[in-house]
Amino acid sequence: MENKTWIGISIILLLTSLTAIGYNITEQTYFCESKGIVMDCARFSASELRCYPSLITRTGYRDCSEGWIKVEAPIEIEPEPKESKSKQIKCDQEKCVEI
Repeated sequence: MENKTWIGISIILLLTSLTAIGYNITEQTYFCESKGIVMDCARFSASELRCYPSLITRTGYRDCSEGWIKVEAPIEIEPEPKESKSKQIKCDQEKCVEI
């Protein structure tokens, strides 16, 4: 569980950094935690430990001993407007009433 927490924190920091420098996250963007590598993988080896950036050639590949983690762009969710819980009250000398 603790390991998954650190992976989650690493991915959040990575996404923040990539967004800050303007890196375009695609559906093919993957992350190797042990090496700190982010790359677009067009295909993988049979073991899924080797990432190839091109479908045509085998050059430019990178290996990741623990396996590649898919990077997903953060989804921005707009919060729903909250209902106001404050009440308006009008008072005179005899009583107060809710408006």
